[in-house]
Formats: sequence, C-alpha cells, structure tokens
Amino acid sequence: MEAAGAAATGLVADAISAARAVQAGEAVGTPKTATGTVEAIRLLRIARRSAMKARTQAGNQIHAVIDTSPEDLRHRYHGHSSAQVVAAAARFHRRFPSTPLDAAKLTLRVLARRWQHLDAELAELDAHLDELTATVAPTLRAMNGVGPQVATALLAAAGDNPDRLRSASSFAALCGASPVDASSGRQQHHRLNRGGDRQGNWALHVIIISRLRWHQPTKAYMAKRRAQGRSEKAIIRCLKRHVAREVHRAITTDLANNTIQRDYHDRRWTSKEASARTRTTGDVPVGDDVSMVVTIRPASVDDADAVGEVHVRAW
Repeated sequence: MEAAGAAATGLVADAISAARAVQAGEAVGTPKTATGTVEAIRLLRIARRSAMKARTQAGNQIHAVIDTSPEDLRHRYHGHSSAQVVAAAARFHRRFPSTPLDAAKLTLRVLARRWQHLDAELAELDAHLDELTATVAPTLRAMNGVGPQVATALLAAAGDNPDRLRSASSFAALCGASPVDASSGRQQHHRLNRGGDRQGNWALHVIIISRLRWHQPTKAYMAKRRAQGRSEKAIIRCLKRHVAREVHRAITTDLANNTIQRDYHDRRWTSKEASARTRTTGDVPVGDDVSMVVTIRPASVDDADAVGEVHVRAW
C-alpha cells in the first residue's frame, strides 16, 4: 500500500507540474523521436517486464500449492528453492486428477513448465538487451554500477534524441533526481523529488546502492557527509544528482557517436549498392561533395528497362 501511495503521489505531482507548465506557456519540450535503437530497447523492456511479473506469479503459486498440498508432497519439497521445485515438478507424469495428490501434481507440472517457458523468454530478452546496450551505449555500460537493466531504464528515459534535454539539470529533473526546495522560515533545506520518470530514478538509486558497497570514493563521500550531520536520504539525494550528471554526459556522447556511425554506415551501404549497378561517366575526386551523372547498366536481362541517367551526390 505504501508503494502504491508513493506511485500515486508521483503521478499527481507530475500532473500538477505539467498543468502549470502549460498554463505558464513553458511546455515547449521536444518529444522523443522513437525511431532508433533506444525505442527498440524500450519495446523489449515491455516484454521483459511482463514476463518477469508472470514468472514471479507462477513461482509464488508453486509455493502456495506446495504449502496446501497433501502431507507427502508438502514434506518432499518443503524448504527447497524455486529452481529445484520447478525442475522436479516439470517431470511429473500426467495423470487424471481424481485425487487431491494427483491434482496437486498436475497443477505443479503446469505451473513449473510455465515458469520454465517464461524463464527462457527472459534469458532471450536479456541477451538482446545486453547486446543492444553494449553496442549503443558503451560509455554508459562502462560506468561503475551500471548493468544491462539499469542501462535500458536510463536510455528509455532519455530517448533516441537526448539533445532534447537542454542540460544535465533537465535530465536530473526528468529522472526525479533534482532537488526540491522544502525550506521553511529560516530553515533552508531540500527534499527528494517524487515526480519524474520513476524507472529512471530507480536506475540511479541502484547505481548509488552498488557504489556504496564497491566504490571507494562514494563510500568516502557518505562517511564525510554523515560526519557533517546529514541524513542518509539527503546524502543519497546529492549522490543521485551527481550520478545523473555523469549519466547524461555518457548518454549524449554514446548516442551522438551512434548517430554518426549509423549515418556513415547508411552512406557507405548506399555507395556499395550504387557501385554494384552503375558506371560513372567521369573521374570524381575522393572525399569531395559534388554532383555527378551516372549511367545505370542492367545487371541482368530482366533489368533491361532500367537503363538511364540519374543525378546523384558523391560523398
């Protein structure tokens, strides 16, 4: 209930902020293009999230059936892990469920095979997401505390065109990591931002928790701020803001390089196709951006009608 209440609070805060921005004429943001690899990653995350939820539900149902099954079955699998129970239950023989024991075994067999199917789906999706994030955002993946799932959440929040975010501060606000003034009277302090993209905020939080265990500079910063009397929540808020700046720099660098490489690949592929089916009528200096006339020669008898002259550009 507390998690649902916090999520509802974040939605209300986002709605109020959006309404005020529209009224003030400040809602001039650029939408996501949704035409590149990041959009593909976002779509795969949808399938993964539903598969993970369904696998967790199947696992919970398996343990619930074991807890309420006849004594023989309950005693046999009590205290075993989900993977052990699934491996054994998936091999149960199919029998007519005329008794509670046979019905429990058939139920466990169905649920176990469902769990295995969903687990295979997750493994396939994780492999694709791992490869895509490592290819599209190598700088982001190289950051301390960033794995495939954290990278997908951050990339989905930024979109294919992170340049629409004017600065690292805009990205921090998008992920709900920007400080919110909560001063009262002479007390000057800030609180956590409950708005923004909660998946992006979750990703920043995972990075902080990981670094607090394995990253010595982050551990030293926590100890220093604790000695100054700051609370753990306030310190994490400051760390999130710092990590958001680092993530924004990495994402903009990676996606800018990815765009340049994709454009170069497209031009190179088009050039290969043209050279395979055309013959130039003159010498063109390499590297010059000039127009030239090419004569299309048929590659086969079926292409005999494709003879002609067109104007193309040489890159």
